[in-house]
Amino acid sequence: SGHDEVLGAWDAVPMQTLSVSDLLRGLEAEGFAIPKVIDFVSLDVEGAVLAVMQGFPLQRYCVRVWALEAWSNPDGAEGEREALLQIAMLLQEYDYVLVQVLGADHMFV
Repeated sequence: SGHDEVLGAWDAVPMQTLSVSDLLRGLEAEGFAIPKVIDFVSLDVEGAVLAVMQGFPLQRYCVRVWALEAWSNPDGAEGEREALLQIAMLLQEYDYVLVQVLGADHMFV
C-alpha cells in the first residue's frame, strides 16, 4: 500500500507474469504464425525494460526497430544509466546499436 501525489492511494496486488518468450511460444503452439522479422517493438514498462528484454527471444526473432523507454528506474539517475547500459550491452550481443534518443525513448536498430 502507498500513496502517490498524482494517483492517490494504491495497493500492491500480486500478479502472475509471463515472459515474452513464453507468450510467443504459447501463441505458436496454438497455431499462430509469428513472423521471424518484426518491424517495430515499443516498450514502456516503467523501469522493467531490462527484465522484459532478458525474456525476449532475441536469438529467434529479429526486430528491425526497438523503441525502449528507459528513464523510469526507481534507483534514480545512476540506476537509470546502469539500466540503459545493461540494455545496450544485451542488444549489442545481437548487433543492435543505439541510433537516436527521443525524449525517454531510446531507438535501437
